Amino acid sequence: MKKNAPMLRASLLFATLVLASCGVTTTGGGTTSNTGNTSPPTTTNGPVTISTDHSRYAPTDLVSVTVVNTTGGPIYAYDHQASCSVLALEVADGTNWKPAYQLQPNLAGCAMGRMTVLVTIAAGQTLQANIMAGYLRRADGAFPVGTYRLVLRYLTARPATPASAPPFTEAISGTFVVATDVPPQPLPTVASNTQGAGSATVQPLQTQGTGQP
Repeated sequence: MKKNAPMLRASLLFATLVLASCGVTTTGGGTTSNTGNTSPPTTTNGPVTISTDHSRYAPTDLVSVTVVNTTGGPIYAYDHQASCSVLALEVADGTNWKPAYQLQPNLAGCAMGRMTVLVTIAAGQTLQANIMAGYLRRADGAFPVGTYRLVLRYLTARPATPASAPPFTEAISGTFVVATDVPPQPLPTVASNTQGAGSATVQPLQTQGTGQP
């Protein structure tokens, strides 16, 4: 056994170096992330706030978003937007903004094969969403390098029908950057895009996907 000890130690050292090169370190408690992304979160002001967990991301990262409704009443927004959420993803094009899927087909796209849903965020409650590049929330895509933002287009009264919806109010996130010099997160495994920790409710409407191909 002692003769094999140097070989065993060498094998363990090699395995540790491989894990470290992948952005993962091992501890006595298991496997932990070591992405090194120290960029601060972004947060907006206003009656509906949008926050992201970082201001800079690697191309394969997941963008974790929190929306808080402080309007004093419920707000309503349609899903089938970026990563099947209620948030539209836009990318800077010079001094203008354009839908991210125009930059790259199916970027953060959603085609769930069901009716668009009207999501309700009650007063004082939150909605959480995960935006990822892969089509249908798969971890197999990458955001092109650039500057992005998220847009929530919401209503303050529930429309009787989609056609009768009044003009939308927009809440716009702070900008965040996708760059190749940001250490990537471990590849995400997101099974679904739940609309916010049990606080948001959904109601089907007779219309098809909006905003995303």
